[in-house]
Amino acid sequence: MRKLYILIILIIFCLKTHGQQLYSTTYLKFNNIEVDSANLADYTRYIYYTDSTKKKVKIIEKYKNGNLKQTGEVSEASLPFPNYIGVVNNYYDDGTLKSELTYYRGSLKGPATYYAKNGSVLSKGEYVNHYTKSYFKAHQLYNTKNENILDQYGNGILYTEQNFTTYHGAYKNGFKDGKWKIVDKRYKNEYDEVYKNGKLKGGSCTDVNGNKRTYDYIQTYPYFDGAQNMKDFGENSWEPISVIMKSNDLEGAVAYSFDIDKYGRLSNFKLLKSLSEYSDKKALDYIKRQKWHPASYMGITTETHGFIFTISYRAD
Repeated sequence: MRKLYILIILIIFCLKTHGQQLYSTTYLKFNNIEVDSANLADYTRYIYYTDSTKKKVKIIEKYKNGNLKQTGEVSEASLPFPNYIGVVNNYYDDGTLKSELTYYRGSLKGPATYYAKNGSVLSKGEYVNHYTKSYFKAHQLYNTKNENILDQYGNGILYTEQNFTTYHGAYKNGFKDGKWKIVDKRYKNEYDEVYKNGKLKGGSCTDVNGNKRTYDYIQTYPYFDGAQNMKDFGENSWEPISVIMKSNDLEGAVAYSFDIDKYGRLSNFKLLKSLSEYSDKKALDYIKRQKWHPASYMGITTETHGFIFTISYRAD
């Protein structure tokens, strides 16, 4: 009987060990630059197999201080891309829960809750998809006094302050609607935005010197001429951006990651998924031939590190 008990314990131990088999460890800066060691990194990403079939893997990210940054699951088939599925938890650097989000095939879809550092709920609702974008529909929304400002229909006026920034605007049927005013007290920037059914129709920013810029998107992805739809393809999505090409060689996909500076210049190419030497080179040549435009945030061009682009080959 004792031998049987020991055998059961060993089996359970082996299953647990196998269930936590390490797939990869990556050291990253907050701007997504990969570095060589934990000492140089702002956080570390660990990927583990979670079951014996290896159909799912678990991603655990930790800040440099050892506290959790993010946890979630992806399908093994999607690697090396972090295409999240199911519930993903995000944390503040002190280890307190920041958000609980639901993903479907790499995009936000389903229940979502956001928390303040003191643990109180900031907002609760769901992400709904419209074409390639996800929009947050609020069910509960709390102001600075921790009062839910939404009625049973999802209508209300919000005024709140978070991280030295004030937000003032209306919600209709759970979505941002009408004119919004945002004031960044640290950098003395004022933003005026107009929404309809949660979608930004246009925005402008006035800085401390009175300079003004306009924008049509909060955030855009890098894109190249002839593929302007890529600009807003991946908002609230981890899905890698791709194109399909004809091939006389093999069928399959080639994936590269690379950096794009504020002028659209490319560098630091890394082959993430190989098909054949010929197809890999053909894909890289295609990427380099394009006229790339940088990402932007509220009308300001930004650098992008580790941008993932795939080319899928199909036979003629």
